[in-house]
Formats: sequence, structure tokens, C-alpha cells
Amino acid sequence: MVGVGQETFPRLGDRYFVESIRAMARQGMNPVKVLIDGAHDVGMKVHVGLRPAGWTFVEPYCDYVKSSFFQQNPQWRCVDRDGTPVTRMSWAVPEVRKHMINLLREQVGFGADGAHVCFNRGFPMVLYEPPATAIFEKKFGADPRTIEESDPRITQWRNEVVTTFMRELRAMLDEEGKGRGERLASSIMVLGNEPDNLQFGVDIRRLAAEGLVDEIYSYKWDFGARNQVYDFNYFREACRGKGVPFSPTTAAFFMAPYYSLPMVKDFLESGARGVAVWDGEVADIHQWSIISRFGHKEETLWRVEHLKDTNPPRKYVRFHKLGDQIVDGRYGPFWGG
Repeated sequence: MVGVGQETFPRLGDRYFVESIRAMARQGMNPVKVLIDGAHDVGMKVHVGLRPAGWTFVEPYCDYVKSSFFQQNPQWRCVDRDGTPVTRMSWAVPEVRKHMINLLREQVGFGADGAHVCFNRGFPMVLYEPPATAIFEKKFGADPRTIEESDPRITQWRNEVVTTFMRELRAMLDEEGKGRGERLASSIMVLGNEPDNLQFGVDIRRLAAEGLVDEIYSYKWDFGARNQVYDFNYFREACRGKGVPFSPTTAAFFMAPYYSLPMVKDFLESGARGVAVWDGEVADIHQWSIISRFGHKEETLWRVEHLKDTNPPRKYVRFHKLGDQIVDGRYGPFWGG
């Protein structure tokens, strides 16, 4: 859990989170299990997940978001081709992959329906650190640092590393699911088109063809995206023939600038299973009333035709008096909070 051992926090919300986790721990409650059970109670499925770049974070959040595994094993971190250290752990290292699989195994064990890899947060998973270059040299007889990154051998090399991890994840899920008598799902969040994903070794076609992924979500704007476009033809071709549903993603982060009804219309007409939402934080009830209904295709398409994008359909009317309180006076009651 983030914030372990922290007594000072970069944001007030971080303090609230850690204090809540500690309070639950004192009562013998596991927050991940509580979330899973609560979702199941209302008929939802849950995939627990991790971020490949979630080992640490920028200042002033480094102490708050800090992996002890990352701190204790600097020898397994990624290194760029010029020798620059990178705040990632290399998937070319078996011990790193095992650590991540075990983290997901523990969380799945709380009753989750599957495991998720959030590739959009983030790439890269393998660079030019010694364990990775050794793999390349053994296969191709050359030092990858002397080859242009546009060389297809670079993509192939990275793809082998990523696919190895996904095979190990699938094996773990099969093992855990066997004990329950069910098949646990594997899902991923990727960038919006083939070149953006392939540059880091994520080959959607291969993962779908090998049965290593059951659900795919795509987000075109995130870190490492050079093209920042959705290629729906690519996802249809790579996924649907293998029975793998895909869902493009919009963002609900203060409506800026990603969320728009015309874009959601494109999603719904693309052949996607549905619409996913990243940064599920909303600015007001009007925004949520639209986002929460994205799963209703005809209703959402009606909104596209009849509403002016994300503008509220009518003006807001503020309360003057609520109960015995005058709300809009010079010194409103909200000053106390």
C-alpha cells in the first residue's frame, strides 16, 4: 500500500487514504477484499491490477509512492541506451516478473475475477540493461545499443519479453482459477493504435492469438503515445476474430479536454463492446449523469443528436434558502467547511 510508514503527506487526500487504511487494518479489514466483495454485492466483476511504472513517482510523492522491492534491487532497474537509469524494473529479469506475478496472485486470492496490467501507466518494461541486452545478443548476435530503435529486431526483442510475462500471468490465473473451478480473466489497458504499442513490445495480435488476454481497453493519449489516435480497424482485426472484446477509453477528468459525446459516438459505432472511463473523477452531476449511461447505446446516441456536447441541457438554479439556512448570502454556511 502506498504511504506505508508515512507521517507527512504531499496532499491532504493522501493523509485521508493512509489513515483510513490504518483504521481498517486495526479492525482486521483488508481494503482490497472489501472493494471486491462490495462490487460483487452489486453484480460487478473486478480485475485487480498493477502499473508497470508504479515503482516510484516524482517529487514530492517519492516517499509516498515507493516500492521496497524497487529500492532494494537497483541492479534490476531499466537503463536507457546511453546509460541513463530509468525508474522502471526490467521485465527481462525473471525475479522482477515473479515479484509482479506474486503481487497479482495475492490480490486475486481475495476473490477477484481476474488480473489487469495497466500498460498505459506505463512504458517501457524493458530497455538496455544488461539482462535485456544479453537476451538480444544471444538471439541476434549484436549489441542492441548499436542498432537503430526503428530496427524490427528491437520490436521483436521487446515483444518476446512482454509476451513471456503475459504467459506467466496466464499460467498463474489458470492455477488460481483451477482451485475455484472457474477461469480467471486477463485484461490490459494499452495505447490506441498498433505502432504506439509495438514500440514497447506489446503486440495485441499475438496476445489475442495466443489466448493470453481476455479483454482489452485502449487509451490514446497516455505516456509514450506518439500518434495519439484510435485505430478501430486494428483492434477489430486483432481482437474480434479471437473473441476478445475491446473498449476504447475516454477521460472524465474535469471534462478537459478528452470527454465529448461525438467521440463516444465513434466508440459505440466502432464495433467496440463499450466505453471505458479513465480518471473517473467528475465535476458535477450533469457530467456523471451522462457518463454513467454510456453503456446504454441508443440513449447515448440520442444525447449526441440532441445535446450540445457536454454543456448542461438547462441553466443551473442555485438555492437561496435550504432549510433554515440562507445559502447565497455574503457569509454562506459553507465557510465553516
